[in-house]
Amino acid sequence: MTTFDDLVPGVSRAVALAAFRAGCNYGPRSTVHHRQLVRAAGGAPAASLPDPLTLESAAALRDAVLQKRHIDTVIDWLEQGALPWSEYEDSRVQENRS
Repeated sequence: MTTFDDLVPGVSRAVALAAFRAGCNYGPRSTVHHRQLVRAAGGAPAASLPDPLTLESAAALRDAVLQKRHIDTVIDWLEQGALPWSEYEDSRVQENRS
């Protein structure tokens, strides 16, 4: 059985999605925001997950489950491709200044 603890670098995209679902459906962390990624399991956000999962992607997904990062931001970052998180944040700051 896949659990939230399996959401670590090096796992396959399928395991990462299962671990993400498990984390979102567990106890006090149970949320509806995960549906945006889970519903798109064959679409852009899920397809944007690296396979195998990278350190940054694992951290972003874990943070989304724990609500340390907003799920929409994580999905947008995933859809941007292989841009490092720090560069993505910098680009968002620049966009907000425009």
